[in-house]
Amino acid sequence: MSSSTTVTTIEPGLSSIEGQITLKALEPSPNDPNSTAQPAKVETSPLEGHESAKFRLETAIILTLISLMYIIANIISGILAVGLPKIADSINIDESILLWPASVYSLSCGCTLLLGGSLSDLFGASRMYLLGSFLCMCLILACGLARDGVQLIVFRALQGVSASLFLPASVSIVTRTFPSGRLRNIAFATLGGAQPLGFLLGLVIGGILIDTIGWRVAMYVITGLNAVVFVISYFSLPLTGEYQFGDPIMHRMRSEVDWVGVAVISAAFGMLSYVLSAICSSPSSVSMPENISLLAISLALVVAFVLWEHFQEKRGCPALIPNSIWKNPTFTSTCLMGFFAWATAATNQYFLALFFEEIQGHSALQTSLRFIPLVVGGVLTNIATGAMVRHVRADLLIGISAILSAGTPLIMALIVANHSELSYWTAAFPAAALSPIWADVTLTIANLVITRLFPRSLHGLAGGVTNTCAQLGISIGLNLTSLLANVITTKSRDKMAATAALAEGYEGAFWASFAATAAMVLLTALGMRKVGKVGQTKED
Repeated sequence: MSSSTTVTTIEPGLSSIEGQITLKALEPSPNDPNSTAQPAKVETSPLEGHESAKFRLETAIILTLISLMYIIANIISGILAVGLPKIADSINIDESILLWPASVYSLSCGCTLLLGGSLSDLFGASRMYLLGSFLCMCLILACGLARDGVQLIVFRALQGVSASLFLPASVSIVTRTFPSGRLRNIAFATLGGAQPLGFLLGLVIGGILIDTIGWRVAMYVITGLNAVVFVISYFSLPLTGEYQFGDPIMHRMRSEVDWVGVAVISAAFGMLSYVLSAICSSPSSVSMPENISLLAISLALVVAFVLWEHFQEKRGCPALIPNSIWKNPTFTSTCLMGFFAWATAATNQYFLALFFEEIQGHSALQTSLRFIPLVVGGVLTNIATGAMVRHVRADLLIGISAILSAGTPLIMALIVANHSELSYWTAAFPAAALSPIWADVTLTIANLVITRLFPRSLHGLAGGVTNTCAQLGISIGLNLTSLLANVITTKSRDKMAATAALAEGYEGAFWASFAATAAMVLLTALGMRKVGKVGQTKED
């Protein structure tokens, strides 16, 4: 016997989606005489009814552990941001796949996040978090042991899959641990602040170690940190559900996870990103038959996914992302915001690093020091967001943050071709400080909005949706802007020096980032005007 759960928003100002989605509940009815499943444990927040120092300490430990995994995931990105040129030289990564160690992580993570969210809801968030943390530890070690570019790319791709297990599980753990309102706002803002902090640590660790004893040692250090976090998490995180391995759970895996949808959309995004990366490294390859074929297949798979989700929803079967959810303007706008916010943030950071190293000739350590304002800006942004989200409308917070972050590509586009005429403090410093504001505000608000749109039993999937948009934005954004920069640079080499031609390409990438940010300011005004204040409790 199956029961049904109707999704309804509970936030004033959010348009209701009641009746648009019907989802099968995850637990079989204990009153069904034909059911062999054991009654599921009712999950409650540790803070509900408990204000003792013990429970405050326990929840503080939980938030710290989850934040550390966010930090670890972003440390590697920071190391690659400053060290990729030297890493490529040490293991002979071909120029045609130079971007892949940085972008393949986001690609594989984005393609599997929705599956990770579904598995989190099925098996329990804590179990998926622990599995993802353990796999991430092993794969960071494997990256440090990689002997060539192909091995490094494969291990980074698998590391992205491991992140797709603990990222949505983290969202689920937070929503089940912290009640809605101030505490949950602070928790999500803390997770948002952990990302720029991890990026900073990666920049510093990478800058110091890469210029001294090598990038492999940096990977080993992060592996050790991950191991400590995993061990403490194993003994500290509460289990978020009970199940028995056997026929009931295997039946639920077959009947309650949209495996066809996962396979179709993962293949579509994988092919699309591969084609974009191939064209990025060699723009002339756009006319190659294999690239045209893969691009056509990927687009056909996207259409097939939409049709399959419609078919699944129509017959009442599990759908990875039910098509009817897109009818809600709040959900659609939030997903688009997450996609473009992280696409532009990744583009700005990537080309800032290239500008410092390739145009200005700075070392990895010098480059990492120039990124400090970016990280400080990100941390301060998340602190401010956690404090203001209950009192300021979400559309105003996102719109103002987008306008501020638009300053980064605008400043860099205007000065990148004449970098020698302006000091760091005049141009690159404010550009770096403004860069993370929009992405960090958007992610915090997106987590709050989407967890309100979904029932608690599907918070893992909701976190998967949020992070999928962000990770795909990073992967596709980097590939498209890199393609644009390469095309401009190639055309400019015939009439100017190599460094000047690179600067022309970087300038084009920054203008593209600025245009995308400006367009999203308009979307915020149109699509999120009814969202209201998302950080309030029901009683506010």
